[in-house]
Amino acid sequence: MLKGPSGSGKSALAALLAGLRQPESGELLLW
Repeated sequence: MLKGPSGSGKSALAALLAGLRQPESGELLLW
């Protein structure tokens, strides 16, 4: 479950984790 305020990137993060989007820049770290 992802929680946070509106506009904080929850949907974008979910799409990245699901492989539906490729990151434009930076890195994704899972811990």
